[in-house]
Amino acid sequence: MADLSRFTWGKKKIEPEEKDEMKEKGATGNLNSILEEMAQQVDGLLCIAVAGSDGVAISSYVPPGSMLTAELAAAQLATIFRIARTSSDKLKAGELEDNLLTSSAGQVLIRPLGEESYLAMVTTRDAPLGIVRLVVKSYISKVEQALGRGS
Repeated sequence: MADLSRFTWGKKKIEPEEKDEMKEKGATGNLNSILEEMAQQVDGLLCIAVAGSDGVAISSYVPPGSMLTAELAAAQLATIFRIARTSSDKLKAGELEDNLLTSSAGQVLIRPLGEESYLAMVTTRDAPLGIVRLVVKSYISKVEQALGRGS
């Protein structure tokens, strides 16, 4: 996994001593803590969630003041996740790596986590997409491990 500590992308840079404190509390293995750590790296984050393909949120983080709820995001994005996966299969386009939905007000990046769940990050339109993708890519193995699916 890439070391993101030297970058100050988001609302708050997590200092090494804060990471040590999180480890002491056992928070690094906790999915909620991982999502919150990811959220701190992205300006314009509205919601980050891990959900099942049935639309039920497994874990989430919604920053204070966000207009979204994790339950709404998970329920709505499950349909997009299923359609993207099915379309990729039917078009013989290979395994779905991620799906990006861009609208006039925001962006949604959905990344599969195995066959039946996904990670979704919902941001404002001006959130830096490269940073969003880098953060998701950098943390995906931690998320999978917290779900008991990683190596």
